[in-house]
Amino acid sequence: MNEYIFTMEDGRIMHPSYVSNRTKTLMKRNHLRVIRFHDLRHSNASIMLDEGQDMKRIQEWLGHASFTTTANLYAHLTPGFKNEAANSLEKVFGFNQKDTKKEPHSSKK
Repeated sequence: MNEYIFTMEDGRIMHPSYVSNRTKTLMKRNHLRVIRFHDLRHSNASIMLDEGQDMKRIQEWLGHASFTTTANLYAHLTPGFKNEAANSLEKVFGFNQKDTKKEPHSSKK
């Protein structure tokens, strides 16, 4: 007896493109930018990286045999991650917002 992980409600085998097509329909219906279903794996990796998960854990989560596959193809830096890196550099070089803002001139009467 064949057992399938995903089937339609009536027991028929779910065609591989069903999930992709259904996801596209849901994105359009909710006025979201349409992306491929597979792109959700990339988003997942990027969110995990942005939340501080190390690359090895992300590799394991995605099931990649190669660390470089995860690092080079799946985990993309988000704007928040880039801002955090810039803030770290500001601290290292001794910059802060007080240094970059000019003090208001005092008015003499």
